[in-house]
Amino acid sequence: MTVVENIRRLDAEGVPGREIARRLGVSRDSVAKYTQTVDFSPVVPVAAARPGSVVLAGLESVIQEWLADDARRPRKQRHTARRAWIVPS
Repeated sequence: MTVVENIRRLDAEGVPGREIARRLGVSRDSVAKYTQTVDFSPVVPVAAARPGSVVLAGLESVIQEWLADDARRPRKQRHTARRAWIVPS
């Protein structure tokens, strides 16, 4: 059995926390933590809803022009993500 199971079993039998710590060779803080915890299930992180970005507000038309222009250009001369980021508006 794992140490946690042993701690919980001895606690259910009424053995004091200090005695559990001495028998199993763990700290009293660990014994207290595992005897007080009811649910050992991991907490699933909840994805927080993020607000929509307003960074591109007003630039949609410029980006659409770039994409239309890039469609006519050779592949090597098109806008990359880096180039679009550093181009001043």
